[in-house]
Amino acid sequence: MAKIKATRTPNMQSWHQQNVKAHLQNNRFTAYIQDKLLIQNYMMQYEIIGGIRFQYNTLADEYLYSPRFAFAAKSLNKNKHVFRLSAGVYYQPVFYREIRKFDGTLADNKTAQKSVHFVAGHNFKFSALGRNLQLFTEVYYKKLNNIIPFEMDNIRVKYYADIRTSGYVKGIDTKIRGDFVPGIDSWFSLSFLKTEEKVLDLSGDSSFYISRPTDQRVTANLFVQDYLPGNKRFKAFLNFVFGTGFPFGEPRNLQEKAKYRSFSYQRVDLGASAVLVNEEKTYKSNFLNHFKSIWLTVEVFNMLDIENTVSYRWIHVVPNSSLAANNVNNNFPVPYNLTGRRFNLKISIKI
Repeated sequence: MAKIKATRTPNMQSWHQQNVKAHLQNNRFTAYIQDKLLIQNYMMQYEIIGGIRFQYNTLADEYLYSPRFAFAAKSLNKNKHVFRLSAGVYYQPVFYREIRKFDGTLADNKTAQKSVHFVAGHNFKFSALGRNLQLFTEVYYKKLNNIIPFEMDNIRVKYYADIRTSGYVKGIDTKIRGDFVPGIDSWFSLSFLKTEEKVLDLSGDSSFYISRPTDQRVTANLFVQDYLPGNKRFKAFLNFVFGTGFPFGEPRNLQEKAKYRSFSYQRVDLGASAVLVNEEKTYKSNFLNHFKSIWLTVEVFNMLDIENTVSYRWIHVVPNSSLAANNVNNNFPVPYNLTGRRFNLKISIKI
């Protein structure tokens, strides 16, 4: 039994409260079977994995079958190339908040959301500039059906519970990692993503694609670690993060919810660590000898104190006259910013 107190704002112009009671009961049953076949010769190693998952939930009275398949081929030479292919059908039965409308009532359509995944990947080891490196690349495409659109309100996800759309997700992820500094890993990653969903126009006669809220086209991350020269008991790291803006628009307006783009996300983190206790050394204090290692770490997150936006709150200004209401846009977005600069001190103990 759920008792909901909802605030409704049709067209962002009138306000009233509703008290809604809803009874929701759901039983879920899942099972899966999987098998793996391994084949190897003097040059290559092959791995084939196949399986199927079964789901049933009483809320929608659905029997769902999700077959999955994965194939991997690994070369046994020094570069150790690995090629991977996988595909599968995935269902996500609805949860309570996904079928709750803006007015607090529950949607009639309670069928599961569906996606079909295709993924291809490759990674291998190589040497460059006197360093051992590894390059990872993955390309993916996901076909989405019967999905529930949503929008962001601060960090809260709000669903258009009575609407279902179709869409896709496609992209590529790359990452290079290795011991740029001997003994500790560093890496650089770069990702491209595009995801859209198809919605009906205002007349309902045709449809068009709009960006989904997770459509952040480019993200990049550089993480570098280094020791203090001549002393491996002290090390420092530098972390750069960049992401292009996400789509947003006026709330409760499906056609306009991806009309604008936020500012890009940027962050720089800095940290330093020191070994207080090393398991390879013996200390005069018997108490310290009980620990394998103790690390003291000092970190500064968002060192440049950049104001990054997580979502937008929309403010509606009531006009003085009906003439102004018809000719002026009275809705204005105000950003919700993430936390600024933060300092962190931590001790890691290994017993």
